[in-house]
Amino acid sequence: MPSSKVRNEVFAILATAFMLMCSFTPLLVTADVEDNGTIANAELMTVPGAVKGHLNSTDMNDIYKFQVPKGTYISMVVIPDNNLGVNLYLYQLPAGSTGQAVEVAADRAPTVGIPNGVPRMVNYTCNSTAASYWMYAWVGMYRGAGNYNLTINTMAQNDANSGTDAGDIFQNATLIAPGSYKGFVSNADDKDMYKVALVKGDSIYVTVRPETGLSVNIYLYREVNNDGIISYSEIAHDMRTTASGLGQARHLAYTLNSQENKTNMFIKVYRDQDYGNYSFEIKVDHQNDGGSGFDAGDVETQAVVIKATGTTPGFLKGTDIVDFYQFNLTDRTKLMVNITPENTMSVALTLTVKGIPVGTDKAKHPDLELGATRRVNYSMPRTHDTYIAILRVDLDSGAGNYSIATTIVPKPVDKTAPVIVMTDPAGPSP
Repeated sequence: MPSSKVRNEVFAILATAFMLMCSFTPLLVTADVEDNGTIANAELMTVPGAVKGHLNSTDMNDIYKFQVPKGTYISMVVIPDNNLGVNLYLYQLPAGSTGQAVEVAADRAPTVGIPNGVPRMVNYTCNSTAASYWMYAWVGMYRGAGNYNLTINTMAQNDANSGTDAGDIFQNATLIAPGSYKGFVSNADDKDMYKVALVKGDSIYVTVRPETGLSVNIYLYREVNNDGIISYSEIAHDMRTTASGLGQARHLAYTLNSQENKTNMFIKVYRDQDYGNYSFEIKVDHQNDGGSGFDAGDVETQAVVIKATGTTPGFLKGTDIVDFYQFNLTDRTKLMVNITPENTMSVALTLTVKGIPVGTDKAKHPDLELGATRRVNYSMPRTHDTYIAILRVDLDSGAGNYSIATTIVPKPVDKTAPVIVMTDPAGPSP
């Protein structure tokens, strides 16, 4: 086993390295002020900082308190003299609480046979349940007497560039836009919640990549509002399926249909194994079915109206498996619609006029006819009325984009109309 001197030097190097990583502010070194042996009498300390103290048989405990904001990462190292054996504890109390501080981390001697002079280290990350916390660093003597040096360093989180820890519950989830971000999870701060606002037809894609020493699971939730009562429904997840998930990327994808109007989606990154940093990317694709800027309706009453000849886009995937379009047809108008899907999908068409099917086109073997163009046509009779034609596009196989090529031919010129010859009512000139 390495000597106490070697161990002390190693811990001193670790403490100094962490100090440099967390802050360039010089450590404020203070002295142990008695009586600080209870939480009620804890000595106020500025962090990051260090304190020099002394323990013996008549003064066996020194406690220091400091306040940190939510999500703060705390690293504490105590290095005792070779004649002193100590344990190190960390207690926590939400700021403003009238309750009692609770132990959240400790590094204590496992047996009475452990020699004196062994350094102790505690690392802990506060969660976001409270806006800030009072923390209590407790140095307790278990044998001997002597001096010690306690160093406390802190590092603020910056989940998704928020300057702090992402929320831990739906109600305080961190609102973000599509983009690339970084986050951090650890012991008590074992989950991060993010909120993304979507509209009907949006597709969301989430990728989370933890560093090699971390494993995470990810979950996707949809906010549900039933007459003012808000609830949250899990709609997708990607979890570890192997013995070790360290460094494994996680992926989620979901598409809102037209029944799911503007809503908030929630992404939960949950610490699965160990702790550390992760990067994540959120991509949102907006639909533009029929040039509407949204998803085409999933029922006839929400059909997107196409008014003119031209080509417009469409999209079908997953939970969004049907699109409805409406054409308003008049006297002897001819409608021709060609829908060409990507090579990753097959679609089926049904055209109805006044509720009666007038045209269908469907693959006999959808999986073998990916990308095949489907066509429906209809010619209006002679009429003074306007007919509503409804086109239903069903996803038959696969998923992806499609194009809608619409041709609306106006009524032909009526060549049988009588020719009217104007004559002078006064008769011919003399």
